[in-house]
Amino acid sequence: MPRVKERLALTDKIVGRLGKLDAGFYMVQDLKCRHLFLRVGRHHKTWSVHFQRRINGARTGFTETLGHWPHIHTDPARKLAQGHALRGVDYVPPKKGHAKRGQPIRGTASETLCQAMARHVRILKHGSRLAGKRPTWAKESARLYRAHLSPWAKLPLDKLVRAEVQSLHFKIGSTHGQSAADHALKVLRSCWNHAGDLYDLPATVITKGVKWFRVGIRTGAADRLIIPAGEMPQWRADVEALPDRTRALFHLTCLYTGGRPSEVSRMRPDNVDLLNQTITLVNTKTGADILIPTSKALLAILIEARDLSAAKRSPWLFPSPDSKSGHISTWRDKTLSHTGYSMRYRARTTMAGLGMPEALSKRLMGHVEATVHSGYIAQSDLDLGWLRDAQEKVSAKLTDMMVANATNKAN
Repeated sequence: MPRVKERLALTDKIVGRLGKLDAGFYMVQDLKCRHLFLRVGRHHKTWSVHFQRRINGARTGFTETLGHWPHIHTDPARKLAQGHALRGVDYVPPKKGHAKRGQPIRGTASETLCQAMARHVRILKHGSRLAGKRPTWAKESARLYRAHLSPWAKLPLDKLVRAEVQSLHFKIGSTHGQSAADHALKVLRSCWNHAGDLYDLPATVITKGVKWFRVGIRTGAADRLIIPAGEMPQWRADVEALPDRTRALFHLTCLYTGGRPSEVSRMRPDNVDLLNQTITLVNTKTGADILIPTSKALLAILIEARDLSAAKRSPWLFPSPDSKSGHISTWRDKTLSHTGYSMRYRARTTMAGLGMPEALSKRLMGHVEATVHSGYIAQSDLDLGWLRDAQEKVSAKLTDMMVANATNKAN
């Protein structure tokens, strides 16, 4: 967003009073439509719209010039800005009787929180379909709304008060936990921001002033979920004893890659490159595909998984006849003490124990590098050798832990 000198509820009278500068320009933001800006320069006063959308996991800004004032008056400019902003989000075409895509919806107080949340969930589901992902967050947002925000269902959006929102946050934190409070208000904020693209809502964020608990999702999770080193041999024996060999190979792949189980489960046979000895995880959480070199142990597992998939004539590397999607969609097994993200915690802890630099461990685990320092790393150069060597060391250590501990117990 551009730097703003003033924020005003713009009208033609106010715009006419804005003084021009002898040199340079300044920006004024409209309080009634947060995407609408007026650029006041030496000769012209120009309308422009600024909005953001998420592309491949990263927010990207877009700017479009609407025209000069007074050729375009304030109200028409505001409606144009609402239409442009509406096209800037992954918007689901509304049902019959609503405004068409790209056109602003008139009115402010007519929509309740229940209506806004229903549209917000549709937008989230539509974005998931476009990205080829499961609508997990859309379902979780709907659940959080029903659990904590439903008492405000019939309240118009423009009647929400920040003080009441702050009180609700504290109440949820006291009764249902701090994490639930933070997530519930993040859902409310996201719903409010989406509604602000369509309606003339106050420009101030509805959650401004909230004292976030900021409870990390993984606070204490590593110690709770990781496979203890002493239990690794028994876990490996339980995996090998599974009646479904495909599920056993899936769990081992999760361990050796440290990948997110949902991303590993969506792998296809053509995501395994035997020639270059790499695998590709597609439609990841970050929005980008992740290229990971394989170790000898991992490659042997993937080759066996490919052969089993070919025998079943499945398009998935880890097929499951019990799943609607055709691939493994649940990774909990009653006979296994640890599944799912436990593999990811064990892989990351092993990397740390080996003294692996974070630049390498983040690449292997598919985490985003978002620091200035990491921007000086040539990511393509890491793939030439260092990343593969790091993968071999991790796989060798994991294999030794499963074998060495069993040998120690036998002695």
